[in-house]
Parts: sequence; structure tokens; C-alpha cells
Amino acid sequence: MKKIRRYIESLSTHSIAEQRALARPFKHSGVVEGLDYDIENGLLVMSRWAHLKRGRCCGNGCRHCPFN
Repeated sequence: MKKIRRYIESLSTHSIAEQRALARPFKHSGVVEGLDYDIENGLLVMSRWAHLKRGRCCGNGCRHCPFN
């Protein structure tokens, strides 16, 4: 799981359009703890990958939002 997450983070050097295109096939794949989100201090924190799978910014100022 860590290798996959590191790979996804390495994609941040690509354009946002390329990142979204890579994530699009996984949009309806469900969520996986450690890949799509983490629990920090009892709060669910979405990962960069979860945001890319969604394909757009929700406007809530998320910490890992790639669309900022």
C-alpha cells in the first residue's frame, strides 16, 4: 500500500489533467483506508488520490487537495 501511495504522490509533477486522467478509471472503485484516506486524531483525512478520483475540488480547503 505504501508503494502505491508513494507512486501516486510522485505524479504531482504531472499536469492536473494527466493526474485526473490516471485516476478517472478508479472513480467508482470504493475507498481504501491508507490509500484514499487516513484517520488522524479521530478525523477522516482524504488523500490526494481520493481527490483525484473525485475529479474536482469541493471548495472546503482540504489539506491534500491537488486542485489548489
